[in-house]
Amino acid sequence: MIKQSYHLFKEYFIDYLSLIVFSFGIALLALFQIIAHDIYNFDLYMSSVVLVSATIGQLLGSMFASFYCFVVQKLLLRLKIDTLCSLRAANMLLLLCLVFLFVGIGLYAQSVFLFSLFGFLTGICLGLFSPINAALLTNTISVENAAIANFLRRVMLNFGSSIAFVLISLLIDSPAVLFYSVALIFFCFGLLQVSRLGKKAGDSDAAKIHSKSFILPNKAIKDRNISKWLLATLITYIIFFQTISAYPVYLQNYAGVSAKQFSQYMILSTVIIFTLQFISPLLERKYSKNLLSMLSVVLVFLGIWMVTLGNMTMIIVMSVVIWSIGEIFVLGVTPLYAKVFSQGCSQKNLSYNSAYYMVCYIGKAVGPVVGSAIMANSTFGYFVTLLVLTLVACLLFMKIDLTGFCRKVDGSVANSDNIAINEARTVPQIELSR
Repeated sequence: MIKQSYHLFKEYFIDYLSLIVFSFGIALLALFQIIAHDIYNFDLYMSSVVLVSATIGQLLGSMFASFYCFVVQKLLLRLKIDTLCSLRAANMLLLLCLVFLFVGIGLYAQSVFLFSLFGFLTGICLGLFSPINAALLTNTISVENAAIANFLRRVMLNFGSSIAFVLISLLIDSPAVLFYSVALIFFCFGLLQVSRLGKKAGDSDAAKIHSKSFILPNKAIKDRNISKWLLATLITYIIFFQTISAYPVYLQNYAGVSAKQFSQYMILSTVIIFTLQFISPLLERKYSKNLLSMLSVVLVFLGIWMVTLGNMTMIIVMSVVIWSIGEIFVLGVTPLYAKVFSQGCSQKNLSYNSAYYMVCYIGKAVGPVVGSAIMANSTFGYFVTLLVLTLVACLLFMKIDLTGFCRKVDGSVANSDNIAINEARTVPQIELSR
């Protein structure tokens, strides 16, 4: 696995590096409400509007990734630019757009309307980036290597987020300087992307991107297995993001954990995630995606339920460990279905990744709101609801049939979920015609 990881990282170095850069934008987006409330002195409602507008932008961006790439492809043809990498060109344009948006926020953030508007547009750009980057890194590799590619993506995002929060902590008292600094980073990396446009990359059949495929082709929507995957993933992320918001509350109410102790437990969670995610690709090769997906949602539920068992340190530590392992599999396994269902088609791979991130953002928005409303009325009802959702998600994952998504390998038919291809599958290059 180490050798394969090295070759993938070397081949797509610039694209993995882009994850670090974009993580700066993602980290800033997560802190928009705090910046608006504490730095610019907006009231709680107005600062929430800023964050909600950015979140809605992320959702809309993920929905229209295929259409955006189609427009970029047409623009390249109109400008008579021959490139084998329209997906990388699409990311480059997002980088340059974010430069102007962060400069705009730095200049006009004192206005609630303009801060919300720039936040909304920033959310769209970041929402577009995630499915495009995921498709770019997995288009021309095997299903087996897709697990490694996804693992490398998570490592780079975590690394980038760590650097981003260090920068934010240093410049948070001067938000204008912070936004200008991030804009400068995006601008420099955007220039670097320009030099890579002619390089071979993973969207070789980009000419097949159709304008009508906004989220998913009609044929894909009618496929029950794909529908089960998306619905199960939506439920999983509703549970996941709800537990993220509820976890500190329950640690304080049931275990009497102070803010300092909570930060220490979160450090433990970070160490666990960083350590165990290195073995997750090995498990993703050996065991079926359905089983690991079911395990992920069960572990997330058990992690928060164990907090109610008592305030013993050992119970809390076990709760943190179980929840953290669940997070590893939630983020590591559920995206891999997009590669399996695409069956080597770049258009499908982009569309399925777009749909995946769309349900992810919906879960991110719905989970905390619905969970908090139920929790406010009944703690028992809250856990019953989580248990029912967990069982439904497990049932849906169990019912996903991957046997129809198979390929011929060395003359024999193999299930896409268990296939092991040692060499990355290459797709014939299709040059964009003038």
